[in-house]
Amino acid sequence: MKKKLKDVISKEFKGLWGTDFSDDGIPVIKTNNMTYEGRIDFSDICIRNIPYKEAENNFLKKGDLIIEKSGGTKTHSVGYVNIFEGEDDKYVCNNFILPLRPNTKLVFPKYLFWQLHGMYEAGRFSNCYNKTTGIQNLQKKTYFSKDINLPSKEEQIKIAVHLDKIQSAIDNKKQQLSLLDEAVKSEFIVPENIL
Repeated sequence: MKKKLKDVISKEFKGLWGTDFSDDGIPVIKTNNMTYEGRIDFSDICIRNIPYKEAENNFLKKGDLIIEKSGGTKTHSVGYVNIFEGEDDKYVCNNFILPLRPNTKLVFPKYLFWQLHGMYEAGRFSNCYNKTTGIQNLQKKTYFSKDINLPSKEEQIKIAVHLDKIQSAIDNKKQQLSLLDEAVKSEFIVPENIL
């Protein structure tokens, strides 16, 4: 079965930036915390002064998807997706990000993440942005009108679990190759003071 992306989203909420940096404010995910692999990098989260009343309806929950809606580069267009797997009701996104909550009655969030990730990598969102002053902006109407495949919930979960296992194997291989690369360098690079 196919559905429009907009039909499997239960909530679209706004990104916030607040007024200033703060030690006791609210953690804000920025586009440079997003990765093309789809996992958020929490190592450099900024804390901003945002009134709680403004933030409380925009806090992320596990399974929320965050889409880069403004930015892009020469090699990567705007529109890539990350899945939020951090702590509920703690983080918000900045205003260059489009946070979405999947309708879990219809779609398993990790399955939707993998489908959007695959569509992005295949260039299926290339008609979903316009460019102004060097910045690409996501055209939400076009983005939300994209068809997505929607098998049974049971099948969605199977697919997501299978893709997670593949990604985990890829991550392990990358780590092994990195360790091998370091070992090779340490064996063959002679310190300058020995020459």
